[in-house]
Amino acid sequence: MLIVAMVFGSQKISAQDNTVDNTVQISEKEEELKTIQEKIQTLNAARAKKEQEKNSLNRTIEIINDNILATRLELEKTVVSIDLTNVGLEENLKQTQNAEKQIEKLKSELQDILREMSVYETKPLWQSVFGKGSFSDYLQAAGAYRSLEKRMMSTMYVTEDAKKVLETQKEDLQKKQDELAQLQEMQGAQKRSLQGEEVKKKEVLSMTVAQQKKITGLIAEAEDARQEVQRQIFSLRSAGISMSLTDALEMAQYAGKVTGVRPALLLGVLKVESNLGNNVGSGRYPDDVHPAHRDAFLRVVKKLGLDPEKAPVSAKPKSYSGWGGAMGPGQIMPGIWESIESEISNLTGNSLPSPYSLQDAFVGTAVILRNSGAAAGNEYQAVNRYFAGGNWQRFTWYGDRVLAVAKEYE
Repeated sequence: MLIVAMVFGSQKISAQDNTVDNTVQISEKEEELKTIQEKIQTLNAARAKKEQEKNSLNRTIEIINDNILATRLELEKTVVSIDLTNVGLEENLKQTQNAEKQIEKLKSELQDILREMSVYETKPLWQSVFGKGSFSDYLQAAGAYRSLEKRMMSTMYVTEDAKKVLETQKEDLQKKQDELAQLQEMQGAQKRSLQGEEVKKKEVLSMTVAQQKKITGLIAEAEDARQEVQRQIFSLRSAGISMSLTDALEMAQYAGKVTGVRPALLLGVLKVESNLGNNVGSGRYPDDVHPAHRDAFLRVVKKLGLDPEKAPVSAKPKSYSGWGGAMGPGQIMPGIWESIESEISNLTGNSLPSPYSLQDAFVGTAVILRNSGAAAGNEYQAVNRYFAGGNWQRFTWYGDRVLAVAKEYE
């Protein structure tokens, strides 16, 4: 890798000013994120105290106002995260382009070396001894040929290392692009949540005194869950699933028993995951499926005997660049499903688990949560990782919502 560093040296110097500028921007955005997160933590502490004291309409309105403010802060946090990701994306794109240019230069250098070597290869060097040339001419030509061989081998090694660097940078670029799409999707969900809270506030303010007394104390974030508990139903809105709460609880308890994940947390994840998505099941292969998951999708549906062009997946977002491809009530990506498929089978005894089966989706979601630490007490991190993977710290709003809903089911 030392050779690669030497080869890339001039490009690093030429890009130094841009790199410094991007570093400053990244530092500023990270500091801005830290400030917003501190505001959110302070607000959450105040909300928790108010929820314990809620016994009047005014307190209920205050809680809803806090929810609105919290969602606005989370939305602001997402906007800053999008800016930060765009800066990183720009920097990564520059590095990728520089690496591609360097590889083209190395290829050109190899071609020049091969052309020079071909001059000596048209006639064996030993013929120089018996021809018109002297023995010293032969030694000189042989030395030049060996020098060209060394140059060629060195350039080939450098080219191979440069290709590895380029591949890594392309992978990082794809990750940044996926992260940006994820943030944009989260931004849309937060906007919908904010609209819902503002509607809720108008509804409470327009209620009669009797209705106000009845609604007093309800947590706006989890009111749907509470009402469903009262009606003894469990629905996954976007997935078009509605069932008795008893049946849902039995599935959650079974999944919790075999994985160690709290049943109420599992219900909360499935509820929020389905209700946040506007495109659950409306997408189709191959257009909506992320390229990295297409092969896994084909393998999964083939096992299940499904037509890949008809098997439902989440659709690509229409308002920004991104991908769909998630399968079933748990909204699990094909590659992730394939990685836990055998584990689900071992836990359920079902030889052919399906992401479209409600019971298998319950267990599959629980397995993912368990593998992220939910059964070991790290529920908040596990829930956020379920949604955002390694970028979970930027998506704490999702975890807050799931835990609020899980509290109602508990």
